[in-house]
Amino acid sequence: MNVPRYQDTVRQFIDLSGEFSAQVNGALITVKRLEMAYHEIESAVSKTDDDIEVDNVVRRGLMQKIARRDMSLVLEQTLRMEKLLAESIRLLIQNGEAAVRLISGIEDFKGYTAATAAEVNIARAELVAKLNVLKDVERDMLKSDRFKP
Repeated sequence: MNVPRYQDTVRQFIDLSGEFSAQVNGALITVKRLEMAYHEIESAVSKTDDDIEVDNVVRRGLMQKIARRDMSLVLEQTLRMEKLLAESIRLLIQNGEAAVRLISGIEDFKGYTAATAAEVNIARAELVAKLNVLKDVERDMLKSDRFKP
């Protein structure tokens, strides 16, 4: 039986395309959740004066100061997580691009069934589409004021 030279690589690429898609979807959900969390915390910090109702003026001032400090720490950690997410997205992009280059280097689809060749082409197209989405998300994240030094 004549086994194609890169059979394992092709199968792994097809599997990778599906896994990559799931990872991209997870990253997109995380980006949206972090964005919402950031805005909610930022809003809470700005509303601290109105939200705390205590009779004692000194006690109220102290509680406001503590609440602001704690929310600022949470906001700082949210920003840290967002930057780590941006790094993770960059790595996903690099890995996806490497996979596309690898499969593009396999010119010889002789010996593969038409269905396998079609499956590879579909997997490549899906991976490239997800890469484009990730690149857009990364660009938008890096344009944000939160990523400027």
